Amino acid sequence: MPKKYLMNQNLNNLPKPVEAPEHLGEGESPQVLQCLIGLIEITRPINCAITFCSVLLGGWLGPLTLSHDLLLAALSATLITAGGNVLNDVCGLQEDRINKPQRPLPSGKVSHVSALVLTFFLLLGGLIIGFLLPTPAP
Repeated sequence: MPKKYLMNQNLNNLPKPVEAPEHLGEGESPQVLQCLIGLIEITRPINCAITFCSVLLGGWLGPLTLSHDLLLAALSATLITAGGNVLNDVCGLQEDRINKPQRPLPSGKVSHVSALVLTFFLLLGGLIIGFLLPTPAP
């Protein structure tokens, strides 16, 4: 009877296989879908929604009107918040591997490069929109 040798690996850290949902069409892969979901999760959409509503509420309480500039200010703040959340996860990857391994980066749903690219575009978009606003944004 041959002896079985186990490799010295921690099998708990291996990514789990993903089964393709039945509703996927041709050309769609579960990895792409998993990555897109991970890119949304890494921005922490609930925190972004809170930021958007806070800016709207804060700007609305003064003049009691929702202006175009106020909506752009809320969008700018939301994009910057999302970019900051992603950057936070990129910088805290080692800690998240230990404390929160289910997050998109440590779990492997999102690659390090994808997170950095997303951070760049979110922060750039938020800053561009912010700079286009009038100085005393209503």
